[in-house]
Amino acid sequence: MNLYETDVTNITEIMAGPWKAIKVVDATPGETLEFSTDGEEHGVFVIEGSFVATIPDGSTFEFKKDMSMTLASGGAASVVAGPEGFKICQVTMRVD
Repeated sequence: MNLYETDVTNITEIMAGPWKAIKVVDATPGETLEFSTDGEEHGVFVIEGSFVATIPDGSTFEFKKDMSMTLASGGAASVVAGPEGFKICQVTMRVD
């Protein structure tokens, strides 16, 4: 499977574990994405570009190429793409 070509990965059929989904996400400069993790967790790896994540308490964190962000169950972040946008690999895992 090529994550650059499809969001349909059937990850739960390929690998054992808590996987819900894995996909590559592209965002244009300034685009905002909202992440919330009610009953799940997110792992995000920056392939290209950058973003700034703001968590509910107002703290901000900048993520650049080759960095990763993890949101545990019950977490949330508002992510704004940097000046060149971004390409990320997003892994969503269930919490049992």
